Amino acid sequence: MQTRDFLLHDQRILVVPDMTALSQVVTQRIVTLAAAAIARHGAFHIALSGGSTPRHIHQTLSAAENRQHVQWDKVHIYFGDERNVPHDHPDSNYRMAMETLLMHVPVPPSQIHPIPTGCDDMQACADRYADELSYLPQRDGRPCFDLILLGMGEDGHTASLFPHTDILAEQKRNVAAVFVPRLNTWRVSLTYPVIDRADAVMILVSGAAKAKVLFEVFHEPAHAYPIQGLRNKHVEWCVDIAAAERIIENDVGIGG
Repeated sequence: MQTRDFLLHDQRILVVPDMTALSQVVTQRIVTLAAAAIARHGAFHIALSGGSTPRHIHQTLSAAENRQHVQWDKVHIYFGDERNVPHDHPDSNYRMAMETLLMHVPVPPSQIHPIPTGCDDMQACADRYADELSYLPQRDGRPCFDLILLGMGEDGHTASLFPHTDILAEQKRNVAAVFVPRLNTWRVSLTYPVIDRADAVMILVSGAAKAKVLFEVFHEPAHAYPIQGLRNKHVEWCVDIAAAERIIENDVGIGG
């Protein structure tokens, strides 16, 4: 299968054969956006995602043939969300990023911005991270990332914007704490308003287990899933063929 690039309901979708191709495409996009942001305002501000798909992308990006194309001393690393666990915990998004990317590229430690965890009041952790975002370029009074990487869960959540949680209605805070009853845990996450002001958002989806919900995201009524609440005009979907199977089968003629 060749890569397919098409618009569906005004959203750009790039369908690739497998995880290797997905990792290569996203890596090249990061390299391109980093160079453009550094030329524009002297830094590249990127928010990373957790999950298994970003793990593969991190490993591709940190490979010698790719990492040489990024000015790492001008890169600032942030996180889209975090579980309420210590940063050395196996479930920590920060730990995963350190092990798969940040230990292998020369980003100055002062330019790595983990989400605080372990606060007695988790909103205090969220507020501390919101203060950390004040160093980003601003748009409409909100921090403006150069790129936010997101994933999508089988329940249609992205970052830690889970179905039936209070954070979905948050319009004032840039970062908020959220309790997820299904998981019986607290998390901290970027909110819709700050995601919607990013210069670029890439949503990464892989695997057959995501095929049903991915199809429904584009064909069910709006707000059936939290990921449908994004209003950023610069969203790009990068998905593998297994996740896109139902879209390819049902949306006849797309992609040529």
